[in-house]
Amino acid sequence: MLMASRLNDAVLPYAVFCHEGDEAGHRRMLQGMGARGLLQLGLRLGEGTGAVCAWPLLQSAVHMLSDMNNFENANITKYF
Repeated sequence: MLMASRLNDAVLPYAVFCHEGDEAGHRRMLQGMGARGLLQLGLRLGEGTGAVCAWPLLQSAVHMLSDMNNFENANITKYF
């Protein structure tokens, strides 16, 4: 993602940074892109473990934004 963003910074809004690794190089890479990870777990595995941990959080956020009812559709009147 760092290289892609250097070629065209328009890709950054489409990126999901799942975690902030505990390695200095990973932190510097995120800082260079002005990015923050969703999770800070102190991982040093480098095998996509942060993505696996963040996946349920992302699924939940998408579900909440796309499938949650609102007051109007649920026929709930304002109480204030």
